[in-house]
Amino acid sequence: MSRTASSRPTGSRQSAGAEPATSRPGAGRRRLPAGARAASADNRARLLQVGRALVARHGLRGLTVRAVAQKAGVNLGSFVYHFGTREAFIAELIEDWYAPFYGALQVTEQTDAPPLARLRALLVQLLEFVVANRGFVLHVIADAATGEPAARRATA
Repeated sequence: MSRTASSRPTGSRQSAGAEPATSRPGAGRRRLPAGARAASADNRARLLQVGRALVARHGLRGLTVRAVAQKAGVNLGSFVYHFGTREAFIAELIEDWYAPFYGALQVTEQTDAPPLARLRALLVQLLEFVVANRGFVLHVIADAATGEPAARRATA
């Protein structure tokens, strides 16, 4: 007999109508000791750093989970633990890459400068970003043009 909210054993912490604990992201994972958490965070950062470098050189189409894990010096299980899928990794990679730029644009846009001065400043920031990240930008645009799903989502 399957258990429902009304047939839950006495002492269960889950309230009626609540989702089971296993449906939450990260549920069922053990809490790591502080040293292991730091190593885990280092692995995550290293995976993202390696991913950015690989995309800048080879594009998203050439990005494989195995290559990222191998170059980062971590096992595949660590990649899956942190990101789950290649698509989730790419989404985070792209967001991590453009978030500081987007934040800087918002700060510039919200200044009290005259509209033309703000527009000029925004265009200068955009050009500086594209020049500084030209390999990454060009690969993502080329990958989107050839149908790479993650690149198409990033440029939509």
